[in-house]
Amino acid sequence: MLLSADHLLPRNSPPLLPAWVHPGGGLRAYLKSLDRIEALADVQLALGGHDEPMPQWRGRLQALRERYAEKLQAVLDAADTPSSVLELAGRVSRMNARQALLLLDQTGALAEFLTSDGRLQETRGVAGEALFQRT
Repeated sequence: MLLSADHLLPRNSPPLLPAWVHPGGGLRAYLKSLDRIEALADVQLALGGHDEPMPQWRGRLQALRERYAEKLQAVLDAADTPSSVLELAGRVSRMNARQALLLLDQTGALAEFLTSDGRLQETRGVAGEALFQRT
């Protein structure tokens, strides 16, 4: 049995923060952590911090990887001009006040990942804000 807490949930993805906000965080670290738990032998059931048990937890890992690949592509597509994390988040998702902070954090983590892969370039705006654009 795998007690996954909020690391692996049956219906939601965990909150992501860019590594520059939370050292050890970020999408790259999260994806590597999925690889580590996938390598666990003899685990038949995963229990997240809430919602139902996950007997097909390896399938959930694949679904999360696919969803993050889609989110990365959406951020990349949205970055056709120099854009802040707030602007990118507004282009890739409908934001409501309840989810705004989590979405901004996640979009920042996605932009950070794409920048480290060389697919986005980070520059600074007039107020010093980070701006991201496709390379």
